[in-house]
Amino acid sequence: IGYITADRFNAEFEYDPSENLARVASASLYLKDSQYNFQGGLNLQSGAIDGQLNITQAYIQDILTTFRWFRLEDLARLWESPDYAQPAAVDPNSIITSDETVGAKLRRLREIEKQIQAIAESRQDGSVPTLLDIEGGYQGQVTLDGTLDSPQVSFRVAGNDWEWETQPGFVDVIKSRPLVGFYGLIKQDSPAIDLDKLLIQGNFRGETVYLDTATIEVEDTVLSLDGQLSANQQNANYRVENLTLNTIEKFTTFPVDVTGTIDTSGTITGTLSQPNITGQISFTDGTFNNQDLPLTIAGNYDYRDNLFTFNTSEPSYIQVNATVPYPIQPEVSDRVYADLKLTSEAFSLLNVFTSNNLTWLGGEGTANVQGVGRIDLDRKNILYALDATGEVNLDNATIKSFYFEAPLIASGKITLDNQIVTVETLNGTFAEKDLSATGSLPILYAVNNLNNPLTINIPPGEIEIEELYEGEVAGEVIITSSALTPVIGGEVSLEDGRVFLPENKSKDPENETEDPV
Repeated sequence: IGYITADRFNAEFEYDPSENLARVASASLYLKDSQYNFQGGLNLQSGAIDGQLNITQAYIQDILTTFRWFRLEDLARLWESPDYAQPAAVDPNSIITSDETVGAKLRRLREIEKQIQAIAESRQDGSVPTLLDIEGGYQGQVTLDGTLDSPQVSFRVAGNDWEWETQPGFVDVIKSRPLVGFYGLIKQDSPAIDLDKLLIQGNFRGETVYLDTATIEVEDTVLSLDGQLSANQQNANYRVENLTLNTIEKFTTFPVDVTGTIDTSGTITGTLSQPNITGQISFTDGTFNNQDLPLTIAGNYDYRDNLFTFNTSEPSYIQVNATVPYPIQPEVSDRVYADLKLTSEAFSLLNVFTSNNLTWLGGEGTANVQGVGRIDLDRKNILYALDATGEVNLDNATIKSFYFEAPLIASGKITLDNQIVTVETLNGTFAEKDLSATGSLPILYAVNNLNNPLTINIPPGEIEIEELYEGEVAGEVIITSSALTPVIGGEVSLEDGRVFLPENKSKDPENETEDPV
């Protein structure tokens, strides 16, 4: 039928004119290694129908190949004939080097090598699935009842041990010794995703699908859906259990080293074109840079009128509210908003996000930050034009650095405007020495002609930093450039003091050496 071709079709028909009954005694359809068996009947007078489709053993790859559904976008055309490009449009990019010098050929080879490596690097990073390269078997049964005007269909399809290759393979460069350079090419396969179990069971009446269950097990994750679905009205429940960030990383990449588990559940209402989604979500067993996150983050979300909103419900000391439009329409509907509020208990996580370089020991602290940005899914960095404002207030905040025995005790106010942090007032004590800081420092990128750079003032006096220095100190430290790439300057004078040079300071106590040189 059109471009769709079956390998074989057998059928036996019967017709009883006295009963106006036409029957298919048996029919078998073969698609490659898959077999579908059907029997049923139709009363030509009343329109009553009955039938049963048995799937003893079939394979998803046979369906995808028969309908030529090779990529996700192919599903949009359903069974319409695919529109493929002409051969000339997919010709390889030929390069003629016969008239070039040996040096030019080597340079050209190096350029090609870099292009291959760049493509391979982008493919090795997780990305949104594009292929429908799925393999696996399934069995099932479909029962047909009712009439032609009002058919009723019940169905049950189950599959196990499917494998989904979401991205095409790619070529990478293999090298031998560093001085030899280019050595050869190797074909790499993208990581496959295991679909351990699939079960769909329910019935269809009128214009509504009544799902008893639709369950998919993706590696360690279970996704389930049940309820009523139709074009004009939906009322369904969904659940996602044990979705790890490691599984998500097979589809995308995270800019930081973070792990954890997500669980969510909710309801779907509204219409197919304008759905309303309301649910709850939690994040547990998290780590950041290999440091345990000793908390559960939970929240609620809602999607309606093309806008997704989210707010946290626990812990109480971390409050996040955010809105994201969807679908994203660049220059039309592409702005995201976020509001973050932290209280003192949240600062106890300072050690996690600084790899134990800084530890919050006590005191009071609050933070209030608002941000707005834009999203473009076609950009490499999809979030851009980020603008954030806010302030941090500290009152006798006690912070200890891994590298010093004495803590810093500080009070003050720090503001954020766009990407510039401004210390309005910050007065503290370190090693029984008073310090103060004022000024501004960009977070990400240096800003030319920035007035009032961040300056730490050290008034004259004695200081005792255990295992480092004892004596008089005075000066001024000026920090410029940015927080990510700081340039530290200024002038600090030491007088009548002693400097200790520790041989080693390790974060591993077993490897720590305290003997001075």
